[in-house]
Amino acid sequence: MKKIISLILALVMCLSLCACGKSEAVVKVEELISAIGEVTLESKSAIESAQEAFNALSEEEKSEVENYYVLVESHDAFKQLEEIEEQR
Repeated sequence: MKKIISLILALVMCLSLCACGKSEAVVKVEELISAIGEVTLESKSAIESAQEAFNALSEEEKSEVENYYVLVESHDAFKQLEEIEEQR
């Protein structure tokens, strides 16, 4: 799973170089999402910051965020880690 997330993040970083025509807010959200990196139990604040920034966008801007799926996957991965930790 770590390899998949790393590969996705590398792809997202390459795509973020092609941010032509996007608003500064969209670019900032994409950067926040990319900065999440490998999801650990310490990733909570990075995930929340990216989600809050995404939520502040207009509907049109939200549709321009190309790496939103990474944020969704990060949420899911974090929830799984929390569940595993709770079972310990």
